[in-house]
Amino acid sequence: MSRRLRRGLPLLVLTLATVGCMKSCDNVESRHVDSQAMHQSYAATYTAEGDSVQLFARLRVGGPAGTNVVLSPPNEITGDGQPLAAKDGMLVAGTLPGKYYERSVGGFRQDHEFVFTGTGGKQYRNGTRIERADFTPDQPTVLRRSADHTIRFVGPPLRAGESVHLQVSAEGEGMANPPEGKTTTVTATSSRAGADSVTLSAGDLDRLVGERGRMHFQRTWVQPLQQGGEPGGEVEATYHSKWLAVQLPKE
Repeated sequence: MSRRLRRGLPLLVLTLATVGCMKSCDNVESRHVDSQAMHQSYAATYTAEGDSVQLFARLRVGGPAGTNVVLSPPNEITGDGQPLAAKDGMLVAGTLPGKYYERSVGGFRQDHEFVFTGTGGKQYRNGTRIERADFTPDQPTVLRRSADHTIRFVGPPLRAGESVHLQVSAEGEGMANPPEGKTTTVTATSSRAGADSVTLSAGDLDRLVGERGRMHFQRTWVQPLQQGGEPGGEVEATYHSKWLAVQLPKE
């Protein structure tokens, strides 16, 4: 079975998707909760296709799948110095509903900082750095199914706790715009610190149905909070490269 990556979606949100609704559907105002008891989740996600960064924050009581915290003045969260806007509902279909905070920033910026002002004006500062993972200018666009392929990326080698995923999707035979379910996808992953490539096996390619496809990198770094309360939390940085059209001939 192929594995699918959801573009622009923080992995820390995907990990919550199977928990169910329960407390995650409920809200509590921040003025009723000590900020030291809040679980904090932050993410900065760059998408090269749209050339923008999405800054995301979510606070919960009772762990990462607990009750949503709704900010009430003077509590606030800023991303890169500007307040994040409150949103209600699912970030994408299939993830836990609830209150979250976000804003989009045009263009690529490596360094991002989130500042949560909580109980008694106490501030929690958490930063992250997005590193690139782009295709090399000479990357072959014909991937033969009879051999493994080592796909190198442009960008610094992986840091400890970082991973890069190479997603390859192929369209169904004879379909210019295949409907959902008619595109096959495989994903190869590297998570070794110092790695600068991903190996796509012949077995992976053989699972793809069509001969026309595309591929892209997703590079993700998840680290614990630098400043937080007792429940802790995560700060995530993700880079999505542009898609590269490829040919996948059957031999």
